[in-house]
Amino acid sequence: MIQFTHLYAGYAGRSITPAITGSLPKGSLTALTGDNGCGKSTLLKTLAGLLPACGGYYQCDSANIALLPQQQSLDRTFPLTVKDIVCMGGWSQRTWYGRLPHAVKVRIDEALTLTGMSDQLNTPLNQLSGGQLQRTLFARMWVEDSDIWLLDEPFTGVDEPTMARLMELVAQASERGKTILVVLHDEQLVSRYFTRQLVLTPDSAQWVNPTVSTPSLYRVS
Repeated sequence: MIQFTHLYAGYAGRSITPAITGSLPKGSLTALTGDNGCGKSTLLKTLAGLLPACGGYYQCDSANIALLPQQQSLDRTFPLTVKDIVCMGGWSQRTWYGRLPHAVKVRIDEALTLTGMSDQLNTPLNQLSGGQLQRTLFARMWVEDSDIWLLDEPFTGVDEPTMARLMELVAQASERGKTILVVLHDEQLVSRYFTRQLVLTPDSAQWVNPTVSTPSLYRVS
């Protein structure tokens, strides 16, 4: 679970988001939507521990958090292959000798199969299409021993079949008890897959049930 209490996220002590109060229950699948510039990406970075809160506070029931940033923030010139990237998901679980346990290797094979990247193991990062890159990054997250997934526009530049495959993985992860927050701009995608939604505007944070036309829970002004 993640609990928000009048949380403000921003940079250098200047808040960008409105005050956010509420919670993301364990195993919940929540879409984060709203106006550009209202701090959606900033909120994710705050929850991941990369930025301090500007006001209020939040509490996570786990420190094992995985953040999937926007594609444009990645350096695709770095000399890595698909296998290198996916194996990074198991680094924190290495043995004292620096080896990956058998259970992690099994998860790596599972992740590559689930994302359809098993035949691209040796493909360099700079030769991957946008969809292949996202599938690789999702495979890395699947391998990580994380309880919370924070995904920043994970389907930008991804075709419909790839999006459907990745969304299925997200749903499976939620069913396994992971708490998941996803930044999205496509309202049809939100209504198709998500049961919870947090909408940010310059003045308010609004929790919405995407399956109904009226907001549920509460509004923070």
